[in-house]
Amino acid sequence: MKLSIITCVLVGLAGTRHLSAKKLEFYRESSSGYNINAYYFAVNVTSTVEMVIQMIIAGFFAAFISMPISSWVNFILNFVVLGFGCLSWSLLLSIVIDEKNLVMVTGFLLAVTNIFLGGGLPPIEFPFIYARPFVKLLAGLLAPG
Repeated sequence: MKLSIITCVLVGLAGTRHLSAKKLEFYRESSSGYNINAYYFAVNVTSTVEMVIQMIIAGFFAAFISMPISSWVNFILNFVVLGFGCLSWSLLLSIVIDEKNLVMVTGFLLAVTNIFLGGGLPPIEFPFIYARPFVKLLAGLLAPG
């Protein structure tokens, strides 16, 4: 659980730079009349490919260190899916939140939601999550870890 929280926050913070560092470029492209949806699509694809490569490498090293009882492919795929959830939150927050507060809001949101909705701590534990469909949906959407 600790590894997923740390990984989630680090991937989320790394994902914020994809859009926040290129805001000036985005404004230039949009004022020139280019399609902004194509720009966002290109940023999404390139950041997703970069994240998948990073998560495969991180998952490989984590599997090598912990020697899981499941297959290594499933273990590494779990890292990739975790990365998808974190990257999607960071890309959304990069659009919605101001650049000055982006790192703080992204880190705080991902850390708090993964701690409290992750199922490992007493406020909301796994039996409570699985017994209530709304809490299960909320935990699945807000806490990638």
